Amino acid sequence: MIKSIFLNMRNYIICFVIVCCSCRTTPITDEGPVKVYIRENKVYEIKAEDLFSKIRYIGLDYIESHPIGNIKKTYLHNDTLFISDGRTIFQYDLNGHYLQSLNRRGRGPEEYYNIMDFTVDDKYLYIVDQNKKILLYTTNNEFVQTSRLDFFPASLWPFGEYEFLLTSAYQDDVDKFHIYDNRTLQRVSSFCPINKAEMNYRHIINQKNFYMIGDRLLFHEPMNNTVYAIDSTMEISPVYEFSLCGKNPPSAFWTQKFTSIMDINNQITKEKYCIGIPIYAESPENILLTYRDADKYLMCIYSKENETATQFESIRFSELMPPISIGDLSWNSYGKTNFTVAIPCTSIFDENDSIYDPALAPVLKNNGNPVIGIIELK
Repeated sequence: MIKSIFLNMRNYIICFVIVCCSCRTTPITDEGPVKVYIRENKVYEIKAEDLFSKIRYIGLDYIESHPIGNIKKTYLHNDTLFISDGRTIFQYDLNGHYLQSLNRRGRGPEEYYNIMDFTVDDKYLYIVDQNKKILLYTTNNEFVQTSRLDFFPASLWPFGEYEFLLTSAYQDDVDKFHIYDNRTLQRVSSFCPINKAEMNYRHIINQKNFYMIGDRLLFHEPMNNTVYAIDSTMEISPVYEFSLCGKNPPSAFWTQKFTSIMDINNQITKEKYCIGIPIYAESPENILLTYRDADKYLMCIYSKENETATQFESIRFSELMPPISIGDLSWNSYGKTNFTVAIPCTSIFDENDSIYDPALAPVLKNNGNPVIGIIELK
């Protein structure tokens, strides 16, 4: 499996998010989504200052009894950072001081097997377990209740004040979206039947499928070049259709019967197709997304005003630092135009454990733990 589908998480030391492409759009009409035509305009690297208006770096305390593994998701709520490595959810304040952590791995009623996704509100922590469960804890890590699912879950997102939206992973006999009451953990409704052809690849869907811009909830997923909006009436409609350098797979490609995900990947590489969209973000001025160009993983920033874009392979956070491959970064959005991203320790510190650029974050030390960068997309 290539890096564009599964981003290998090593030791990280910084966190943020991104998404976009070299495109030209047509006006939004009642006829359907905006057509976004991606034109090839590749560079090897881009400066962080060309992407982000703000970056705040937060060094995390190293706690020997609570080391952080490969970061899967970070979420900022009420000035508290929640960080998941798939096994534990850690809490830190915005000075990087350790607060507490939740580790209840197991198969008991109050335990989870593997954290697929999570979210937080003022009182509760919601966990989606790979073992077909939703679990509810207080933000002080006290168990409240659990609910069994009849499908494999993937990702979740708050849906109004009293509900949350949950996506299914790879079963073909259920809908793609499910609405649950956020206190009883019981299903309220579901919608959008899964297309049978999607079963060729839905088992690789990641949990970073939702993005908020203003009050609009967007949905995106790997192996799909369309971004959708979901409204409060459970209507899902395409917002953008990306033509990635004129190399989208034809419709007939998805109706084939593939023997495995590797078979799909081999065909994409052989035919030199472009396919997205594992990561997506949007501000009033720009769109940012990732996609795969045959066997290469790219990121792209698109200016809505100028209708121009640049695709790139790496980001340089400082002139004193080496560029960092986008495949070595873990992206997470936590709402509006704000993000977090994880950067490997080796990209921040040299072989002598000295920081490449002290002005970047003067208090950082190479303790092996991540540094969280809170970022705002331009």
